[in-house]
Amino acid sequence: GWVHAAQCEDSIAVTGSGDRTLRVWDVATASTKLTLRGHKSSVSALQFKGATLVSGSADASVRLWDLEAGECLQTMAGHTGFVSALQFWEYGLATASGDTSVRMWDIRTGRCHRTLVGHRGGVTAVQFDEFELLSASSDRTIRVWDLRKGTDL
Repeated sequence: GWVHAAQCEDSIAVTGSGDRTLRVWDVATASTKLTLRGHKSSVSALQFKGATLVSGSADASVRLWDLEAGECLQTMAGHTGFVSALQFWEYGLATASGDTSVRMWDIRTGRCHRTLVGHRGGVTAVQFDEFELLSASSDRTIRVWDLRKGTDL
């Protein structure tokens, strides 16, 4: 299937595809090291760091994977539209969706602890640090959110 998301770090690349799979590649040999299955629709977003991989899908789910074990550790549900973008940092995870929301998760528990609502179109990008989150949307706006209060600035 078509590749919808990709990241490369050092000698490893991970791709997410329309065939519902994630593939871990050895960049030097261009060979597949691991294929991960579990999403019910296209993989639309991903990020990995070390052995931790987080993926988002058109099936509206987010999955946390252990690349060393080659298994899904948990599935996070809550969005009602496709997951278009995501970012994790330490134990925090932000996911953006076509349902017009951004959700903040704790990847240790898989629980959503905050939903940011304010865009009128699907959210297409997300980036955050410990205090603020920036979201971009198909409604042609960007918003900067105060993560301590859950409000936009």
